[in-house]
Amino acid sequence: MPGKTVFVKMAAKNILRQKSRSVIVAVAIILASFVMVVGGSYGAAIQKKMMKDIVTTFLGHIQIHRNTEQNLTELVVGDKTDLDSIRHYESLLESLREDGRVQYVTPRIQIGVLLRYKDRSTGNILVGVDPEHEFKMSSHLTPVEGRALLKGEQGLLLTRKTKRKLDVKLGDMVTVNHTMADGSVTEAVLPVRGVVESLGRDFFVAHFCYAHIDTAQKLYNQGKRVTNIVALLKSPGAVEAFARSWQDILKRRDLRIDSYKTLGATYEGISASQVIMVNGATFTIFLLILINIVNIALMTVYERTREIATLSAIGATPPVILGLILTEFLVLGMIAASVGIGLGASLVQWLSQNGIPAFNPTMVGLYGGKRLFPVLQSGQIFSTYIIVTVVCGMAAFYPAYRAVKIEPVKALREG
Repeated sequence: MPGKTVFVKMAAKNILRQKSRSVIVAVAIILASFVMVVGGSYGAAIQKKMMKDIVTTFLGHIQIHRNTEQNLTELVVGDKTDLDSIRHYESLLESLREDGRVQYVTPRIQIGVLLRYKDRSTGNILVGVDPEHEFKMSSHLTPVEGRALLKGEQGLLLTRKTKRKLDVKLGDMVTVNHTMADGSVTEAVLPVRGVVESLGRDFFVAHFCYAHIDTAQKLYNQGKRVTNIVALLKSPGAVEAFARSWQDILKRRDLRIDSYKTLGATYEGISASQVIMVNGATFTIFLLILINIVNIALMTVYERTREIATLSAIGATPPVILGLILTEFLVLGMIAASVGIGLGASLVQWLSQNGIPAFNPTMVGLYGGKRLFPVLQSGQIFSTYIIVTVVCGMAAFYPAYRAVKIEPVKALREG
């Protein structure tokens, strides 16, 4: 049986001998590799940007809550009762701020409220914030109308959606009602100071409104308490280690600590669904190219029926013929895949500096901004190369199998 070198030499000769067919197959493989690299980087960039926006929008890297039976969704966006509050939180805040791993930390009160203006009303989650620290961490809360809250100032920040529902303008006085666990209702009348949006991520904060933490504490009617503490870390990769180091300390205070990886499961599902759509389109293109490769491989076998029959007649065994055809497509696949990956990697590298522009509001929502900056992952290059090479071999296997079934005498007679 011929050695590997002989197989490769014969494969190279056949590739060069059948130039037009080789070029068609090579272009298809280059396109497949290119699409996988660019499409994969595009999908990964969307998911990474969305999770980053979720973290900086309201989730933080870690959150500290009262150790209650609330599920994850309730912990993130649910209404808190008097049983969910954190007492004596100031000392805990100071300890967290002294931890060198923490970049920003801020207290919040998160309660369900009814907003009323004239004959209009809407339900919202009121987030009581400390403006001095909150707006350093939540850089997404950019006022598009009016201004942000000042230290100690009474007022409301609304989203565009809530502003439209209430039909209010800056300076209008909005009545805020909160229903306590015992059925009593607290009330505050606050001026609209500004309108905020999270560029491309308004669906994260559509039902939130913001007030000073002092205002929220009065509505909450539980004294100097908060419902959660949110922190951003200097190193996002150290989230789990950070949570473990604080777990026992917090447990003694009947508190729990959760990372964004746990709390963001619901939103990660949203981002994953968008990535699936992108990857689905990439896979469809790849599948069409694969079908094209199989068709060309079949045509190659039929065109070389006499040649294959001659090889069989002079003693070439079925494994030899199978190996020759598979090697030919594998060699072509490896060369073309390298070219396609190189072109795709070059484009992704350029896009990582210049970005992919969002041409409409839907794309702004998908990108979480006006441009998306994909980043090439080294593992993606390796996996694309392996996948494309293996698929080339698989695509050629059936035609090669058909080739070894050719009857030499019949093929030579008919040829």
